[in-house]
Amino acid sequence: MTNLDEAISYHKTGQLDKAKEIYLELLKENSNSTTVLNLLGVLYLKQQKYDEAEKFIKKAMELEPNTNTAYNLGLICYGKSDFLNAAKYFEQSIGDENDTDLIKQIASCYEKANDIKNALLYYLKLNSKYPKNLEYIRKLATLYNSEQENENALKFYLKSFELDKKDYIACTNLGSLYEKLADTDKAKEFYKKSLKLKPNYEAYHNLGILLRKQKKYQESISCLQQALKLKPHDPKTELSLGMSYLIIKDFKNGFSHYRNKRPELKRHYHDDWDGKPYNDATALVYCGGGFGDYIMFSRYLPMLKNYFKEIILQVPKELKKLVNMNFPDFKTSSDKEEVVYNKSICMVDLPYLLNMNIDNIPDIKYIHDKDKAAGYKEKYFNTDKQKIGIFFRGNQNVFKNRSIPLKEMSPLFSLDKYKFYSFQKNDEENQLEQFRQELADLGATFDDFSDTASALVNLDLLITIDSGIAHLAGALGVRTFLMLPYANEWRWFDDAKTTPWYKSIELFRQKEEGNWHSVINEIYNKLK
Repeated sequence: MTNLDEAISYHKTGQLDKAKEIYLELLKENSNSTTVLNLLGVLYLKQQKYDEAEKFIKKAMELEPNTNTAYNLGLICYGKSDFLNAAKYFEQSIGDENDTDLIKQIASCYEKANDIKNALLYYLKLNSKYPKNLEYIRKLATLYNSEQENENALKFYLKSFELDKKDYIACTNLGSLYEKLADTDKAKEFYKKSLKLKPNYEAYHNLGILLRKQKKYQESISCLQQALKLKPHDPKTELSLGMSYLIIKDFKNGFSHYRNKRPELKRHYHDDWDGKPYNDATALVYCGGGFGDYIMFSRYLPMLKNYFKEIILQVPKELKKLVNMNFPDFKTSSDKEEVVYNKSICMVDLPYLLNMNIDNIPDIKYIHDKDKAAGYKEKYFNTDKQKIGIFFRGNQNVFKNRSIPLKEMSPLFSLDKYKFYSFQKNDEENQLEQFRQELADLGATFDDFSDTASALVNLDLLITIDSGIAHLAGALGVRTFLMLPYANEWRWFDDAKTTPWYKSIELFRQKEEGNWHSVINEIYNKLK
């Protein structure tokens, strides 16, 4: 028996240290032996010593490229979670185009590497060989869905359901996809099919949100309650259920679910306040929402003076000047400062913790920098015309249905008795360019919300979408026309032209989802 045969024997029987010792001795005699290099690399691979394995097998690959060596390099990269290179080495190892297992391995690696284009390419190859294989069909549906290729995703989700009529997951996915395609009837149909096949969290949750958008609030609440039974304390569902209660003005149930349960915030802050007085303690109040939330819920801050010795407000830099001006009795800090406190409070929890309801919403009236406001008046508002501000596009990562294309507002600009001002700070789509003659661009002058406030108080009217500026205008007492989508956010409820949050705001609602024409027409006639 040669030394190599002996080493291979040890290798096969699991005596790896003895095998390794002989392999290394053989390499001293011939450092370019691709056989020994491969065997030693495979031995290290078996021990999950990937860097050592890679060193020997890469050298073997350089000396004598072949499919087996490429495959081993793929396994090494896979073990190191380098999925993109694993896929590329596995591609080099293909010797037979009908090797389904290898093609599947390549597809999976590209998927793990988030190279969806190549993952789709290989799953399509598998699908062409096995057109009724549910695993490949479902993968294709999921990947197309992740790429927002809705029509292709729909095709494969429908194929999946055709092959397995008991697949409740496919039904839920189809419901979600039809909702994306704005076919709400089909979406509801498949959510209900999914639930009939098997009561499941995703279908209950998605259907609950869809029903709220359709203003079927009690049905929405019922579905979301079922979702919570299947997935207790789920923050996403708690929030959704809270919204469905709040929009029908049920503050008690609404805020008990809507209050902050986000895990990332819970980890960041400690010692949640329980609503009891702690007269020797310091409270840290943080927002947990957007700028509009901060302004809206700040009306409850003065009530905290009865519960704590000291209160520190954690304030976004964009709001800090404004908050310091309006709440001079409170200390402020940024979210990056280290603060010593005894109790933490999420601002959106205040109505719940203070036991507030729809009938005792405190009034709010912000003050502004009078000198700065006078400067804005002198520079921009020296006109006999009535002065109207507009704001048309909000954060697209929150609720895309809130924003309105500026061109849809353009009929208003033909009214000669008014001068219009854009309060849009960011115009990413360059919508203002074609309306330079009709609109004075004030947004470019704003560094923070104290600037915005100083400009707002010079207006006769603000026309805006649902965004932080609406809350600021309301808090300042500036007359405001607020344009709302059909499925509006809970705080504006759905049954009135006015709002208990701000006396100066009048609400203009879409009559059907996505149609701003009737809203603009109503405002046009009112201005005319």
